[in-house]
Amino acid sequence: MEEVQIIGALESHAQKQWVHLLNMLSQATGMQGAYLSRCDSKEMRILATNDTCPKAVQAGEQFSIFSLYCEQVMKTGRYLSVDDAWADPKWANSRETDAGIISYLGLPVRQPNGYLFGTLCIWAPEARPHCHQWLALMQSVVNIIESDLSLLAVGKSLANDSITDPLTGLNNRRGLEQQLDGLLSLGHRLSGKSQDKIPLGMMMLDLDRFKGVNDTYGHIVGDKLLKHFADLIQGAIRRQDLAVRWGGEEFLLLFPAISPRNLAMLAEKIRLLVIASPLMLDQEELAFTVSIGYGGWNQSQLSSENIQTLDEQLLLAKQQGRNRCCGKPLLCA
Repeated sequence: MEEVQIIGALESHAQKQWVHLLNMLSQATGMQGAYLSRCDSKEMRILATNDTCPKAVQAGEQFSIFSLYCEQVMKTGRYLSVDDAWADPKWANSRETDAGIISYLGLPVRQPNGYLFGTLCIWAPEARPHCHQWLALMQSVVNIIESDLSLLAVGKSLANDSITDPLTGLNNRRGLEQQLDGLLSLGHRLSGKSQDKIPLGMMMLDLDRFKGVNDTYGHIVGDKLLKHFADLIQGAIRRQDLAVRWGGEEFLLLFPAISPRNLAMLAEKIRLLVIASPLMLDQEELAFTVSIGYGGWNQSQLSSENIQTLDEQLLLAKQQGRNRCCGKPLLCA
């Protein structure tokens, strides 16, 4: 099963369990509504409710957290108990009473890193005295939800690790496979609105004489150089572009909807950026250069075999003396 499917299955399981727990809370306390929210300093989103929750609170709703019970829970990091909002000067004329949420008990829910995630709440549209056992019951439910969040965090971390190069933080080949269809689709859609753009521009970049760096300075410095280079190219491309560590000292860049002219200019910009950005060591600056092969793609699909054509442009740059860019407008032409 693909990682994305695994995460989806985990989230679906957690969602069903949360609804079950909220149903249990509502039944055990007699409070008509129970919900789990995701909150930040400005907004809250209802993640789940009990099945019979009144319409004042519905799963999927998102709104400002200002002047709500949950805002106080998030600010203090502690539970809030309001038996009767009408009898409480702080809440009598609040957005909560306007919505018909008169009795409320809410606890904070935390993320695995300790930061606040949101709130677990029960409520009723009329004044209700709270039983002290409810707090212990709700804390038990919070513990279960926080365990679910930890499991989801681990699953997402493992999924991310499988598509990310651990040294550079860039996508690896598997990450490229997962995003390639989306990049091609975006490129075809955007380039169709402009006559001078091609659906996908590509670059293959190779650090010149990288083996010599490892031999002279050691692999620790070699790894630092790879990370330094990855940071340089990541800072030079657009948000919609994709940077991939192809293998060793080779990197692949993909640019949806770019003109051949801009692709060539960007390749030269990256080459010059590398020259101007040596790796800073304790005792010296380690200068390095890069060779780049580039070209455009206008077909509906792209395979690893097609990238061999891009490699030919990179090889040409190497054969012409390194530290240069070689390319053609369309690799498939």
